[in-house]
Amino acid sequence: LGVIPRISAAGAPLYRTRLPFADAAERIRHFWMPYHAALAALIQAQVAAHGACLLVDCHSMPGIAGLDAPDFVLGDGWGTSCAPAVSAAAEAALRAQGFATSRNKPYAGGYVTRHYGQPARHRHALQVEISRPLYMDENRLVPHDGFTAIRAAMTDLLRTLAGVAQDLARSAGTTS
Repeated sequence: LGVIPRISAAGAPLYRTRLPFADAAERIRHFWMPYHAALAALIQAQVAAHGACLLVDCHSMPGIAGLDAPDFVLGDGWGTSCAPAVSAAAEAALRAQGFATSRNKPYAGGYVTRHYGQPARHRHALQVEISRPLYMDENRLVPHDGFTAIRAAMTDLLRTLAGVAQDLARSAGTTS
């Protein structure tokens, strides 16, 4: 879909006319660049303070009718954006709660995961795609009863990953 999507996930156009280049450049300058500058600064601050950083980049994915699609897709850039322990712990935590998981298929990680995930520099990034039908009515775009269970699952997942992040910091030479 890109930095400035032109179509929705369903393939419908988002604009009646082509977005002028100047408008796109302004959006990048005023939103994309400051966001990434702030994110890079936060990551650097965490590495400086703790020796390592684990970024969890969460997304929602549409349901796929008729397919045995996973509940969660864990994207680690085919093992390049985080230590193997990160993906393994996330997968184990979700499967222990009864969720079906997949690694990198169909989402291996987008720009954030690929750009900021640099395990050799103690910067780990994992993309977590959550199937929308688990927690919302996709037609009306409102949460349903499954939302509470997904919130609990995500809380457990993030607690698990916080423990992994502490282990990564210890192995990087710090214990904070």
